[in-house]
Amino acid sequence: REIVRRKAILDTDVFLYTTDPALHCAETTQSWGMEILFYGMHQAFGIDGIVLLQALFAAAAAALFWLYAVRRGALPWIAAFAGAALAAIAGMHLVHRPLIATPACLAGMLLCLRRPTAGRIGGALVLQAVWANLHASFVLGIVVFVARAAEEIVLANVRGRQEATAG
Repeated sequence: REIVRRKAILDTDVFLYTTDPALHCAETTQSWGMEILFYGMHQAFGIDGIVLLQALFAAAAAALFWLYAVRRGALPWIAAFAGAALAAIAGMHLVHRPLIATPACLAGMLLCLRRPTAGRIGGALVLQAVWANLHASFVLGIVVFVARAAEEIVLANVRGRQEATAG
């Protein structure tokens, strides 16, 4: 509410009174995007809106992970089982915290980078920018990005060696 009322990201936690508010500004400013989503859903639908938003994030995580697994060659029923397990894990985070965005963002990042093209890498970068304003776990996206780049380098190196051996 305060972010919307002030039309600015808070640089201190205005609700702290027992400690120095300036000590907690990183948490306050890091998840501002998710806080606005929570506030908007609460304004529109009350507490049911927040629960709906959390359920949508959990469902998105399960659906994106299922799609990723199927496109990587998993049998659809196994991917559905894994997606249901992911939804259950994400469901444990169905609290009023920005962390609920993490499983969906992570699954989206994996899907974007599954077969890297310029458009998909661009999509991953946009997702990374959005994620960075939802929760501090956006660092996981950077890890996935680097890991996928390393995987592509290793695969290209292996293919090059195989072609050199075959040629």
